[in-house]
This record gives sequence, C-alpha cells and structure tokens, in this order.
Amino acid sequence: MLFLKYKISKPILIILIISLVISLFNIFRLVSFLLFPNINIQYSTSEILKYINYEVASQFISWFFYLVFFIVLIYINITQTKNVVYKVLLTIIFVILIFLPIFPVLNLINILLMIIIDNPPFIKDINSHFPSNELFENNYDTIKKEFTNYNTNKQIECFRHNNPLLSNIDTIDENKDYCWRTLYLKKKGITDNNLSKEFPNTIQLINNPQIHNAFFSILDPNVEIKPHIGYYKGYLRYHLGVIIPSEDNLKPYIICGGEKYEWKEGKGVLFDDMFVHYVNNPTNKQRVVLYLDVKRSNLNGITDALVEFGNYYIENSLLINLFIKNQHIQNSLQE
Repeated sequence: MLFLKYKISKPILIILIISLVISLFNIFRLVSFLLFPNINIQYSTSEILKYINYEVASQFISWFFYLVFFIVLIYINITQTKNVVYKVLLTIIFVILIFLPIFPVLNLINILLMIIIDNPPFIKDINSHFPSNELFENNYDTIKKEFTNYNTNKQIECFRHNNPLLSNIDTIDENKDYCWRTLYLKKKGITDNNLSKEFPNTIQLINNPQIHNAFFSILDPNVEIKPHIGYYKGYLRYHLGVIIPSEDNLKPYIICGGEKYEWKEGKGVLFDDMFVHYVNNPTNKQRVVLYLDVKRSNLNGITDALVEFGNYYIENSLLINLFIKNQHIQNSLQE
C-alpha cells in the first residue's frame, strides 16, 4: 500500500512492469526446479544443442531485468519515501533481494568479464595460466593410486541425488546404477580434512590458493553429461586425466565451444566452461578425472579485483552455501 501513494511517472511504471514480467521467468523456473525436481523433460544432447544458446540468453536477460526492477524500486524509495526509517528499511530489503539469489549480480560480473577477457574454449598455454599443471602431471601416479585405493572400498554417490537444479544434467541407467559421480576434496577454498587420511598427497597438492574447488569426477560407462555452461567466468576449469579407458578406438571426450578433446592419463587440460560444453563416456568402463576450479591469473588490477569480488560473493552466498550443504549429503559414502 505504501507505493500506491507515490507519484510514479508513466515511463518508470512501464519499466517496472516490463522488468517484473521478464524477471518472473527465472523466478518461476528456479522455484519449480526446487519444488518439483523430477518434472524436467529428458532431452537428448542434440535436442538441447538446438535451443541452449536461447536458453542461456533468456536467463541472462531475465536476471538483468530482475536487477533493473529492484534498482528502480530503490530509486523510487529514496526519492519519494518521506519517513527515514521506512526509507532505510525498504532500501535494505531491496538490496538483500538483489544479492540473495546470487544470479543477478553474478551474471552482471560474468558479462563484464566476457567483455574484458577474450580466450578460446581450450587454453593452449596451460602452464602460463596454471603453473601447478606440471606438479599435478608429475604426481599423476600418486593421485591415481590414492583414488584407486579409495574407490575399491567405497561407493561414491551420484552427483544428481541432492541437487534438484542439476537433477537431469546427466544420462543415467537406474537399473545398473550408472551416473555421474563426484568426490569433493575442496570447496570454497577449504579442504575436506575428513579425507586427508585417504588422500594425503592429493590434498597437499590442492592446498594452493589458486585452486578454489577440487573433486574427482567419475563418469560411469555409457553416461554423458548434457550440454550446459558454467556459472562463473572468473574460474578456469582444469582436468587431470586419472583413469581414461579406451575401447574399439572409442575414448571419453569433452566438447567445449565446438572443440573436441579426448582426455589422456596423466595429462592436464584447461578450458573455459562459460562456453557450451558436454561430456561423453562411450566405453564400458569408468572415466575419472581430477577436476579443479582455478582462479584466473595474469589479469590487470581492475579485472583481478572484479574476479576477487566474484570469488568472495560466491563463497559467501547463502544460496550457494545451501547448495553445497546438499552436496555434502550427496557425497556420503557407503562401505
């Protein structure tokens, strides 16, 4: 009722209505995924590739107008609210509603970084962007041994089980319990000390400030990860091939930005997952890589500050913390 007393010009009112209508697209989408995670239709990779660019663009546009909507409300509140207490309280509420979903501000950061940073899907000079690459490659045998010993006695859960927003990211064979599995060693820059006994050397390697997240990514036989994009341009993604099967000239592969790469055991690859990418394991054996989220380096002062702000924002987001809490449940292990 408070805003009904305000004098809102016709152009401002039109902007408010348009912004509200467009921003509701992602709000309804997010709520529906959280409440009804199993209603998603199973699309094939070829079907997703036909519309994913439009889907990504629509999400960016929708969250942008969400941001515009609350910025306009803040402007109206500051310029027209007479009561100082109401003015302060409403401003605080609107700012919280801007930052709470994370995506509006994060998308704005991503857009700025995409304008500033120009790189191909796969980074050719890995050592320049991630100097620790050689260290990981040189310790490949140790990393593989630690994972193999662990995986022999433990059952690593499917990634999708407690992530409703990503419940259909992989193809899955329920009868054979085939899926995409993940075992996190480090999240938000913090290593999981509960796994230090099983992975002493691997955890020592990932204790690097440039590495924000680290996990083993396990793709079961004949499972694919569907086309999607990442969530943050401030990271580069690093994969070290740990167990890479080969059958009848078929190998697991990733396609990123239209470029194909087949993993090699003991070799690292660095890529930008803000390009559309998808993964396939066409063999009858598990594919395992060590997956690292690597902070971008070799940036100028302003760009580096923007990346650092993005890192801080992600790591302190209430929504991301709830999401990661679910991932901890998912990674519970069965003897």
